[in-house]
Order: sequence, then structure tokens, then C-alpha cells
Amino acid sequence: MKKFLILTYDYELFLGRRSGSVEQCEITPTNTTLKILSAFGAKAIFFTDTLQLVKLKQLAGRGNKKAASDFSKLQEQFSDLILSGHYIFPHIHTHWLDAVYINDSHEWDLSNVDRYRFSQCSTKQQNMVFKDSVEILSEMIRPVNPDYSIDTFRAGGWCIQPFSNFIHLFKEYGIKFEMSVLPGFYSFSNAQYFDFTTAPRQSIYCFEDDECRETPEGSFRQFTISSVPFSSFQQFLDRLWLKFSPYLIRNNFPAQGNGQASKPIIPQPKPKCFGYDVLENKRQRIAIELLTPVTMPVYKRFLAVNNYMHFLSHPKMITPYHHQLFKKFLEYAFSDFEIETDFKACLNEHELNI
Repeated sequence: MKKFLILTYDYELFLGRRSGSVEQCEITPTNTTLKILSAFGAKAIFFTDTLQLVKLKQLAGRGNKKAASDFSKLQEQFSDLILSGHYIFPHIHTHWLDAVYINDSHEWDLSNVDRYRFSQCSTKQQNMVFKDSVEILSEMIRPVNPDYSIDTFRAGGWCIQPFSNFIHLFKEYGIKFEMSVLPGFYSFSNAQYFDFTTAPRQSIYCFEDDECRETPEGSFRQFTISSVPFSSFQQFLDRLWLKFSPYLIRNNFPAQGNGQASKPIIPQPKPKCFGYDVLENKRQRIAIELLTPVTMPVYKRFLAVNNYMHFLSHPKMITPYHHQLFKKFLEYAFSDFEIETDFKACLNEHELNI
């Protein structure tokens, strides 16, 4: 039976006090990714942090040469991605509205998370950032492919709730496919806030006004993110590997930048159903940057017994060693199974048999 391997990347900088550079976090790791994908004829989806693009374009318009150079590099890479058959879609972190440019290092300070979630913005701001996001991607992609359709979305930090903030924008801008839901997970913090514990345990389903409720005739289709369980012993082995791997492998260092630690809301709200806190490791999303000698056999087993596997990865976190492991995983996948990586080929649910 055909296996559907959905490879998605959140193409973004670090979202804390130091963003890191465009070159290190986005351009360089993505170029390596492109070489690996090309070797297997695989397609991927790059969910691009669109407000970063908006901010860079604004700075470039005010004469900032470094911002203009970074924007030009991103434009060039986007052209390569589209010409290679990959997808680029919007990914919105609204706390870019409060980003501060650091002139000395040409980075950004994104430590203000007061407007991290879409729902924390006013209706006017929501309309503005969604419009700006679609327009800037159109501006950068349509010269390469005039017929390209921006029809898919992933929310920043998986914060697609409440969907009532998005539904009219999806319909206005032609968004048909959504990829934010991590079934069974929740997070209640000063930044992320979502509860997917009631989401269908299905790979793909239609929905209308609630991203966690299947509606067979719904206007939108959810492609859920895959996850795998880990025993206490596997967690211990993985922590041990992560502790000592920097000393064992020279190329196991990600790009330089600061992430933003979320602070749990006290008292913690209760999820609607039994589930997994996204900050814990009892169950873990599937991602290239989480590949280790411990997780590799778990990933292989998952693919062997499932016909849908959805990676959610971040170029900024993928080291050369992760790339090596990912290449080995693809070698296993393509040698043992019939693999399809174009997500739009998944739309025939009867063929997918889920």
C-alpha cells in the first residue's frame, strides 16, 4: 500500500531575544534540505513566517541595506523552492508586530509575547496581518509561477483556536487546507494556548467552524501532525544521547539564536479530555530535529504500520547530523515502500484508507 509522507517545515527565525540570522536559520539549512529532497524526488511544504518578510521589506524600503540583502536572499530561495516543485504557504506569528530590530547584529528581538497568539490581536490587526501575509507571498511567488495558489495555512505556535478568528479570512483568501492540529495535545501558557484533545484521531478530515470537530461536508480539510509515544526508558536514553551528543558529534549544533520559553498559566486550565502537554515528552511530534539514534527506530516502526506520516520540522533547529539521519530515514522509506510526498495527492481518502 502507498505511504503518504508529508514533510512540512516552519521556515522562521528564533522567536526570542535574539532571532539569529536569515543565513544561518533559513537559507543554509534549507539549501541542504533541498539537496536531500531532490535526491529522492520528494516534495515539501515550507510554512513561511510571513510577518518577518513584511518587516524586512519595510526596513529595506527605509534604506536598510542588510534588510534588503536578506529579503533578496529569501526571494531567491523561494524561487528555487517553487521551481523545484515545493510549496510555500503562510505561517503567522503575530508577535512580530512588537519585534525590535537590533542594528548592531542585524537580528530581531522577539521576546515580547503579548501578541503571540492571533486571538490576542484586535480584529483590525488580524485582518491586516492576514492580508499582508497573503499579499507578500503572492508578490514573491507569482513572478515565478503566476498560477500558484496560496490555499494552505499553519498557525504560529499551533494557535489556531478559536477558529472563529480565522474562518472568514480563510474564506476570503481561499484557504482550503489547514495543518496546525496535533491531535491529543494541549498547551496553556503565556504564549501558546490550544487544546486538541478532542480532535479526531484521524490523519485527514473535513471541518467547518471547529478545527477539532469532523464535518463531512465542511469547507476545510485538516492534515493532522503525527506524533509517537515514548516509554520512560526511551525518554531516558534520548536525554542521555542529547546530553552527550555535542561532545561526540561535531556537527550537532543548531543555528545560533534564542528561543522563547513559555511560562505555564497558573492555575493550569484543564484540557477537555485526556491528553499530552506539548512541553512534556510522553508523546512527541515527529520532526527532523528530534531524530536521534533512539528515535530513528521509533520513526521507522511508525511508517511501517501507518500509511500517513506528517513531519513538522524547523530548518533553524536542523543540524548537519540531523540531515544525515533524515537522509537515512528517507533511504529506508523509499527502498521499502511506495512513497508519495505531495500532500494534494492525499485528498482521495479512499485511496489513503483512513
